[in-house]
Amino acid sequence: MRLINWIIGILFFFHSSLLLSQEAPKRCGFQEVLQSLESDSSYLAEQIRIKKNATNRVQAKSDTIITIPVVVHVIYKNQTENISDAQIYSQIEALNKDMRKLNADTTIVNNQFSKADVKIEFCLTKTNPDGTYTSGITRTYTDIDNVGYNEQYFMIKPSWGRDDYLNIWVCDYGNNVAGRGYPPGSLADRDGIVIDYTNFGTIGTAASPYNLGRTVTHEIGHFLNLFHIWGQNDLTPNCGSDDEVLDTPNQSTIYTRCQSFGNSCGSDDMTTNYLGYVFDRCMANFTQGQKTRMRNALLTSRTALVNSNKGCNALAINEASLSSNYTIFPNPN
Repeated sequence: MRLINWIIGILFFFHSSLLLSQEAPKRCGFQEVLQSLESDSSYLAEQIRIKKNATNRVQAKSDTIITIPVVVHVIYKNQTENISDAQIYSQIEALNKDMRKLNADTTIVNNQFSKADVKIEFCLTKTNPDGTYTSGITRTYTDIDNVGYNEQYFMIKPSWGRDDYLNIWVCDYGNNVAGRGYPPGSLADRDGIVIDYTNFGTIGTAASPYNLGRTVTHEIGHFLNLFHIWGQNDLTPNCGSDDEVLDTPNQSTIYTRCQSFGNSCGSDDMTTNYLGYVFDRCMANFTQGQKTRMRNALLTSRTALVNSNKGCNALAINEASLSSNYTIFPNPN
């Protein structure tokens, strides 16, 4: 009996260890982005401009729905990394649910914190830069490892242009990073977000605990000028570090797994916010303050993207190509 109990104990230990290893926390690469931009004059000037215009942007607090055209660049070394169209569609659906507060798990948010419908939606573009039809998905082979962490992704597959598209690169990121997003004022060639292929979408290669599409939701927050909820210092977070949003309380603790409650700066910490580090199943909300900040950044710094004509309602076939190559009979039909 002792031998049997000992064997059961060993099996339980290894099973528990396996589960923990499968749910090991990853980090966001935004801290490195901030460090690279802290002395960048273009970024600093853009941040000043956004703050200056914050009080003048009535639409930032409006209910106007803004739709952003997206192009997804899949960079792969093997067929596992060459994720399916269905996986990409699952990510767009999950992102829109999160942005529109249509996710069912808003019930886990502490009642003292707001839950905002950001009124921003995303769609795969139907128009190439040259005006012809596209699925909104590109696929590029590479023999390079860790193309995200080594900042090779935007060289392997150049951006389609940030004024017309939100560029999302999906690849082998490397170095235990789930992804990263670039805020307004970043360099044009990498402006967008880059995500590890195991943290993108809700099916296929999407792996627990980052299999609900929340890595993209998190990085979209950075793309729209949000900081982590503990502020701008991932290395030594403290109660004096702020994310510049009034309704997200300061906190000095970074929670990297599911956490139902925390209090680190004399007030309850927001443990379910999309700009935290908890697992996907424990993220559920943006606040009203974060909504206003994101919409202000979009309507001040990314107005070209808001006004892009590359959206999902574009012609499926270029008009010029249709008229010169096809005859429709009967006409009219």
